[in-house]
Amino acid sequence: MKKMVLIIDDEKDITTLINVRLKMAGVESFVASNGMEGLDLLKNKNIDLIILDFMMP
Repeated sequence: MKKMVLIIDDEKDITTLINVRLKMAGVESFVASNGMEGLDLLKNKNIDLIILDFMMP
C-alpha cells in the first residue's frame, strides 16, 4: 500500500517541488493551499504524514 502525504502550503513553487520529489519516491501526495483545504482532504483521505507550513497568512 502506498503511503499518503498531505502538503499544506500557500507557496505554489514549494508544493510543486515537494510533490514532484514525493512522487519520484513512490509516495502518493495531495496538495492544499490553505488550512481549510487541508482539513477537507484530511477528512476524506487516509493520510500518513502532513507537511505543513505554519507561517501561512
